[in-house]
Amino acid sequence: MLSGVINLQRILQPTTGEAGNVVVPELHNLLKLDPHLEGYQDEIRRRYYEFQKILKNLEIEEQGIDNFTSAYKHFGIHVNHQTNEINIKEWAPGAKAMYIRGDFNNWQEKQYPFTRDQWGVWRVTIPALSDGSIAIKHGQAIK
Repeated sequence: MLSGVINLQRILQPTTGEAGNVVVPELHNLLKLDPHLEGYQDEIRRRYYEFQKILKNLEIEEQGIDNFTSAYKHFGIHVNHQTNEINIKEWAPGAKAMYIRGDFNNWQEKQYPFTRDQWGVWRVTIPALSDGSIAIKHGQAIK
């Protein structure tokens, strides 16, 4: 009896070869579940091939899919609660320059410039105020 469950571990295993020669794990089960897909096997193989290329690239460039999908933990605005510094990290490969400004610095345009790495990731750290408090308060406008 066909359960309708596809084993993701087998699907995520790397393949080799051109898209037309790619073996899609459990394709036969998919076709049993939905016979209307029979005429789309070449497209399914092509998409699976492209998916595998992306996964391999994520392994090389991003230290794996788990790390890549956890980017929200590193990108954006984060407070270091030990130092009260604010660390901001954004990916903007086409940007020529980036700055943060807002209520916290009276909208001074170029007080806090970001620095760019070779991959287009921009970073800036806003230090704690002289009294040790966080520079950007909750609800303050920033841009």
